[in-house]
Amino acid sequence: MNNNNFKIIKKKIELNNLDEYNPKKLKQSENILKETISNTLINDFSFLIKLNQISLNKDMSLEEAYNSYNGEIPTIDCIGISKILKKKLKKININTYFITCKASGFSTKYGDSLIKEAHTFLIYPCKKKDKLLFIVYDAGFRVNKPIVFYDKTSSKEYKYLTGKVKISYDNNIYSIKTNVRMKRNFSIIKDSINWHFNPYEETINIDSFAKNIYKVKFSYKIMYYSNAKNKRFCLGLNIVTKKLDLYTYKHHEEYFLNDLFNLSKEEILNKLHFLKTDNKLTNKDIEDLLKILKIYAYARDIPILNSKIEQEFK
Repeated sequence: MNNNNFKIIKKKIELNNLDEYNPKKLKQSENILKETISNTLINDFSFLIKLNQISLNKDMSLEEAYNSYNGEIPTIDCIGISKILKKKLKKININTYFITCKASGFSTKYGDSLIKEAHTFLIYPCKKKDKLLFIVYDAGFRVNKPIVFYDKTSSKEYKYLTGKVKISYDNNIYSIKTNVRMKRNFSIIKDSINWHFNPYEETINIDSFAKNIYKVKFSYKIMYYSNAKNKRFCLGLNIVTKKLDLYTYKHHEEYFLNDLFNLSKEEILNKLHFLKTDNKLTNKDIEDLLKILKIYAYARDIPILNSKIEQEFK
């Protein structure tokens, strides 16, 4: 794929006639943010499932279905959950913008250089006593409080998991910084996240941006971050190694896809029964997921993934 196809189209955010900062509205938006993070099922297999349906209906490969696809990207990741949150916030008259920020460690080194940016969150510009104020809603990274900061100023530190998160402003560069992150098994580890972003420009080709990410993505997941720890689960797949990890709050199993499909269908469904927690996935959803897993189990060439990234990963 030509590097030009990875172009990110941005537009300056209109900063005239801004809303006045409203602390009651901020508190209301915080409740919406927390509810969205807790109750939304993260699922980036959903786009692959859509493509598989297209490929079957039109008798084309998954790769051909991907290349011809020009609609909205039906997936729930940091982009998808931002879309959900954006609609909810609009109902209380908070009009937000999509902000995309630097890719670092999202893919391989080559993959990161191709897409340039990977993470997505929302920003709400407003004014407070004639000063420009920004409010960040980062549902994708599960920051359950809106982060507030003035123009050309760092924010305060907010509690995040077992650590801290803040917006840093230094030398005309804004960054999201955290000192911890959550792994797929729900453990929290020390890390140093430092993602640069521009609060004055929105990304307007968000679906093209979302589609391009699939070219460099070698890892997929379905993850439920319920507030009730015993209901949390994660299914993670590395499509290069073809290894599938199944996590619940206290349990972990791993399978190579070929080994998984050596089991009977009933055994496989029993392994995946936790995906129905709180009715998050139906039997049909799981059947559709298994069709995708089977494609990746037996594919000689990995569909969609840039071949150089596969080589670099190996």
